[in-house]
Amino acid sequence: MDDKSPSTIQQPLIDQNLLNACIHCGLCLPACPTYLATGRELESPRGRIYLLNLWQQGKEPFSDRMAEHLDSCLGCFGCQTACPSGVNYEAIFNQAKAQVNTVTPFWLKFPRYLAFKWLLPNDALLKLAGNFLRFWQQSRADKALNLALAPFAKVWAIKEILRWQSLMPAIPTHKDLPSSNIGTNEKAEAVYLFKGCIMDIFYNQVNRESIGLLALSASSVLVPKQTCCGALALHSGERQLARRLAQDNIDKFAHSSGSIVVTASGCAAMLKSYPELFDKDDEWHDKAKVFSSRIQDLPEFLAKRDFSILNKNVNNLTKPISIGYHAACHLSHAQGIRLAPKSLLENFAQAINAIAGKQVIKLIPLMEEEHCCGSAGIYNLGHPVLSEKILNRKMEMIKNSGVSTIVTTNPGCMLQLEAGIKQQGLDIQVLHLATMLSKAYLNSF
Repeated sequence: MDDKSPSTIQQPLIDQNLLNACIHCGLCLPACPTYLATGRELESPRGRIYLLNLWQQGKEPFSDRMAEHLDSCLGCFGCQTACPSGVNYEAIFNQAKAQVNTVTPFWLKFPRYLAFKWLLPNDALLKLAGNFLRFWQQSRADKALNLALAPFAKVWAIKEILRWQSLMPAIPTHKDLPSSNIGTNEKAEAVYLFKGCIMDIFYNQVNRESIGLLALSASSVLVPKQTCCGALALHSGERQLARRLAQDNIDKFAHSSGSIVVTASGCAAMLKSYPELFDKDDEWHDKAKVFSSRIQDLPEFLAKRDFSILNKNVNNLTKPISIGYHAACHLSHAQGIRLAPKSLLENFAQAINAIAGKQVIKLIPLMEEEHCCGSAGIYNLGHPVLSEKILNRKMEMIKNSGVSTIVTTNPGCMLQLEAGIKQQGLDIQVLHLATMLSKAYLNSF
């Protein structure tokens, strides 16, 4: 594929060794949100692997119907965690998505491709889009549009417009992150922040809070030039574009050393997987290995540090906070990071409760905390019905828990959960882990 158009050529077949690792035991089924939502075997990991085997063995053509079953996968990789045979479903998913992209209608993949190539990697365009959305919200044009279109809500196109608006968070005023921030530990290493593209527009304040937290244990926090991680491109089958974005990021960080901390778990998982984008005899493979070895998700990095600065003014808490933790799929399943965010929250709760002399912070385990919320990048835009079914299951678990706050680590999860809470009229706030921790360690209660 060249730089000027979406991929239309036949992609390589799926690695047969990856498919053969599946023994079709079915232990992945309870971990698959699409199977739980539909009850259909072909909407499960082993069902999709069965379809891919039929195609590779020449028993079935790669039809639009087959592509639909493969494309309906969230890419949450809960099946990968549950699998006793060690099936690398992430690799299967990425290879299958490239094949799905060859039969995706041009009218759908071309604008998507343009967004991945020209919008997400371009800070200026992203800020312009963010400023427009913030103006749209502050002028209450979104409310006016909802009222105007409400009588026509059953029309598919109108319904989609209203749904897309419901997924939009309140866009904050964007403040450029300073390229260099002084830390409090002169003897520690300098840390580099990967700010993300969507993350820095929709949740710019989270990046600023993260810089504050990182500065507590680093000599300095640096924010160099960078571009989109390429996750959305790869998961939409645009592998060549994902490779070019990876090369750009590798080059931009090549003249530095030290940890690169990422505030969005989806980005962190992608950055860690850069070596898989290149053949082992490609010089970029070794460069990608060096780069990826430096990547740490925010909770992964913070859990190794000792924070001694605590907020003493906990009396500002007028009522107890009950916290439920939603594990972002690309933190728990893709990266295998489970203990770090929980230990950070436990230390946070213990410290605040000790200062208050009573329990003002309560941690409440969520049922199915590692199950996907249905966001999955832009899945909620392309598969609204299935995404909503998965979200509704997640919202039932949250409502039954009785929590007042949900903490997570990925912007897509935050968008999706906020939309579900708004839709059901619940009095629950959704916070990034950095925002919650900053209440204790950056004196922001």
